[in-house]
Amino acid sequence: MQTQEKISSRFQKKSFPFNDRPMKGTLSLTHQCNMACTYCYSGQSLNLNMSYTTAKKAVDFLFARTAPGQDVTFYFFGGEPLLCFFLIKKITSYIRNYDTGEYGQIGFSVTTNGLLLSSEILNFFSREKFKLCISLDGIESVHNRHRHYPSGRHTFHKVLKNLHMTMEYLPNVQINAVYSPQTLPYLVESAAFLNSLGASAIHLSPDIKTPWKPETYANIDQTFEKIADDYVNTFQQGQEVAVQPIDSKLIVLLKEGYDIADTCRAGETDWSFSPNGNIYACERFIGEDTGTEHCLGHVDSEIVTKPHIVKPCRSGLSDYKCQECGVSRYCMNWCACSNYHMTGASQKISPFLCISEKAVIHASASVLSRLQDNNLFLDHMMAYMQAA
Repeated sequence: MQTQEKISSRFQKKSFPFNDRPMKGTLSLTHQCNMACTYCYSGQSLNLNMSYTTAKKAVDFLFARTAPGQDVTFYFFGGEPLLCFFLIKKITSYIRNYDTGEYGQIGFSVTTNGLLLSSEILNFFSREKFKLCISLDGIESVHNRHRHYPSGRHTFHKVLKNLHMTMEYLPNVQINAVYSPQTLPYLVESAAFLNSLGASAIHLSPDIKTPWKPETYANIDQTFEKIADDYVNTFQQGQEVAVQPIDSKLIVLLKEGYDIADTCRAGETDWSFSPNGNIYACERFIGEDTGTEHCLGHVDSEIVTKPHIVKPCRSGLSDYKCQECGVSRYCMNWCACSNYHMTGASQKISPFLCISEKAVIHASASVLSRLQDNNLFLDHMMAYMQAA
């Protein structure tokens, strides 16, 4: 795969700040939620909220492993984390006590379904410089198919209204859109709609907990080709967009492949905490929080190393098919949680992920080829990498 000399010359290896990985801690504050999404990743049987004591121990755990000068970011997750807004405020104040100059930048991020957003909450997020990601799956029919109230009542208009309100308070608002086998045929239309809303970035994420049969993704190449076409057309019309996974693949293409600093550092710089204090390598491993297969320990106990979980994240796959693939170095085959949820094995990539990664890689290469002379795009990529 070739990258264009004109664009590559703007981005030397030193331009990529990936070798100094920040510490990342995800606090899953609650199993409870005010939605009943059909693809929910959060366990519901325990119906627990994280206590302030447990949250403090999780924060202490993370800072104890943070080096002097190292950046650290706290992600608040759920369930629906805004059900625990009082805890978010309280633990943010506790985290600020660590902001003594010993560490690098301390950041905060929340992923929310958007239903509970209010001026009080948004004023707090603005004051504390939170980054916010709102779940909105696309056009109205797509969003309402999987994301609704427990009663079945639709949520699209409420979420959209609160998204517009949020962008009046915060400069960095992102959108996460999950697509399923049922909604993949509408992904191009949904991506275009989401781009039109003016968020700082949209994330197109496949549902990793549903079975993907070959007939459901037979046209995924054409889907991402059309998304790439829209991406290119938007820049050519003088407007900037950020679409994941296109943007992240553009960076990987410019770097000529993932390196170890790009991958998830599960159990090293990436930690996730369940409401009862169990520690996992990724928030997507928490689920019903059984404390067994994927649990690495508890905030009150020692950490247990589980190589079968963290090894793929750090070193990629040893599968000979991946090693022989011409685009394997650009592929996220190293993501242990995606692999596990889709195949039952953290070191085995699913057929769907293999094909969809190839589709995104080829679409992104097409974007590079067509936008290599577009100054807005070049500036966009430079800013994106400097903020990574």
